[in-house]
Amino acid sequence: MCINRISSAMASPSILAAFVSPDLAGGAAAALAEAFPESAVVGCSAAGVIGGGREVEEGSVVSLTAAFLPDVIAVPFHMT
Repeated sequence: MCINRISSAMASPSILAAFVSPDLAGGAAAALAEAFPESAVVGCSAAGVIGGGREVEEGSVVSLTAAFLPDVIAVPFHMT
């Protein structure tokens, strides 16, 4: 993934929501948390990922949505 390019191009968001195709799910969370250590990283894997006005159901895909919330501390948690 090109996460290093993305993280160097933007400031750390308060919340980073990531939606990835199943083939990328294994390493996406750790890579995003490493690239954005000050951000609350949330997300999931899905068979169909929507972003930029498109839906992709086949192939490798990542959709990121960043929220910049001044004076807010976001705390992620894990649900199963």
